[in-house]
Amino acid sequence: MSFPPSRPRLQSHFLIGAALTLFWLIVYLFTVSPTVNFIDSGELITAAYEPGIAHPPGYPLYVLMGYVATHLLWGEVAWRLNAFSSFWSAICVGTFYFLILSAWSYIQWSRAQRVVSTVKRSRGSKALVRPDPEVRPRKMIYAPWELVAAAGAASLLGASASFWSRSAQAKMYSLHFFFVALLFWLALNYRWAYERNNTSVSRRWLVALVVAGSFSFTNHLMTNLLLPGLGLLVLSGENWTRRIQAMLREWRVIIPSMLPLLLYLYLPLRMAPGPYMNWGSPDSWGDFRRHVGVWQYQAYWLRDIDSNLGLIWTYASQQWG
Repeated sequence: MSFPPSRPRLQSHFLIGAALTLFWLIVYLFTVSPTVNFIDSGELITAAYEPGIAHPPGYPLYVLMGYVATHLLWGEVAWRLNAFSSFWSAICVGTFYFLILSAWSYIQWSRAQRVVSTVKRSRGSKALVRPDPEVRPRKMIYAPWELVAAAGAASLLGASASFWSRSAQAKMYSLHFFFVALLFWLALNYRWAYERNNTSVSRRWLVALVVAGSFSFTNHLMTNLLLPGLGLLVLSGENWTRRIQAMLREWRVIIPSMLPLLLYLYLPLRMAPGPYMNWGSPDSWGDFRRHVGVWQYQAYWLRDIDSNLGLIWTYASQQWG
């Protein structure tokens, strides 16, 4: 059993993904806020333009990338960083589209593997059943309904109220949303390569996953909330202990892949010249640890759980109102 070979020309799902991303970028740019928005928008614009130090945990990746955006784009400074959010929201929608297609391809490949395994066992083979090389991954030609379904699901994300509102103003959430989709896509491809017993390919996907995860942590600490899901995606299945051991054996490439976390050193280094936006002045180890560890937010953790659950339901019910 094998999937049809891929066509030599550029496959249609790539063209649709690019068109989907461009469409939502245009939509977001037409609806982007023209100037400073509410809450911490002005603070983040100031921190990115200087560059300075934003509120905890400092968001060094967002600030540094925002610095580039605010000095390369045209128009009012506030609009430049707002458009920066629109760009990453559109990229996120496109990445989510490819994540859906990859997940669908992986499910079909797994089903094909189970069929091959069942046939081999029915013939009395007691040998360890390994992935059949004839069942080729990611070589499918997607049916039109599959492309439409993936584009529709990604567009539901793009049209949801919270996602769209974050794409219209200077916030670090758009970049974080992109990392969410990217990390799960990388984790899925790592799992896929591991299950094909392709060590070299799985190592590359693992390095990409750790690098992207490290960058994500320097943008927003809500990356912590992704770890259980990523761990479940990577480690669940047969021989989960062997999966853990396979990851631990790659420590020589995992540890260097975490170097992007050093971006947090930007905070004390940038603090020395005394920027105008200098939240927390993290010039000592104690101040640095409290700033990166969002110490000032601990009063909000697990406070009034009943009200928080009600807010979650309210947000969920308002997304496509």
